Amino acid sequence: MRKLIFLSALLTLTFNVVGQTCDEIMALGTALNFDGVDDKIAVPDSDDFDFSSGFSIEAWVNIPSSHTENQLGIATKVQWSASGLGYGLDFEYGKVRVFSGQNYNDWAGTDFSFDGFYDKWVHLAGTYDGSVLKLYINGSLVSQEASSTGLSSNSQPFTIGSWPGESKFFEGGIDEVRVWKYARTASEIESDRFDFLTGNETDLIAYYDFEEGVNAANNTSILNVVDKTSNSNNGEIRSMALSGNTSNYVISGLSISGRSNLCED
Repeated sequence: MRKLIFLSALLTLTFNVVGQTCDEIMALGTALNFDGVDDKIAVPDSDDFDFSSGFSIEAWVNIPSSHTENQLGIATKVQWSASGLGYGLDFEYGKVRVFSGQNYNDWAGTDFSFDGFYDKWVHLAGTYDGSVLKLYINGSLVSQEASSTGLSSNSQPFTIGSWPGESKFFEGGIDEVRVWKYARTASEIESDRFDFLTGNETDLIAYYDFEEGVNAANNTSILNVVDKTSNSNNGEIRSMALSGNTSNYVISGLSISGRSNLCED
């Protein structure tokens, strides 16, 4: 029975990675699947998420081409308001975007078409140094926009899988969310996007690897995702079924600490 189960899992994984290069195939682990209806992770407001000079947000995502909504929050701390707009990484009408601003009249973002990236795991990184917003896909800079709008703070939770106060619920998989309090360089992003972090990296303020659960099992006893840094910015799991193949912990597509052994050069 064990051999049959292993073979089934192997065939499923192989099917999911057909067409991806060796560097894009990832080792087994767990990610979170969001249903696009009401699932999200809410990390309580903390001074750690109030940036003074810049930020970087990274995440691996798998967005299905069959997604039904056009606005999907990935990792955001934002409010559509006259002050304290905040920042985030999201998906808007076929494009991924990083943005920052003071209010709904004073904000900026840079985006890039997601065509060609659906139905597979993709690494996203958005950075802002107070002068330029930059967006990276799979380690490559794809878009940038000069912006002097600066940084603002608010009391909203840092939210994975939506905007905090709006129904922009993510549909698909999210894994390895990392938040830094400075704008990382292209070489820094590329150097460790395939690696587990220790949580002790300089200027890393939150890190979620979503390894708390078991693939497609009954994970209803899990109430929070764990921040692997010493800041303890743990996130509350909200409205997720935590049982079955959706709205739950699932097999990840993330290549951690080297290539998958399914890949041969």
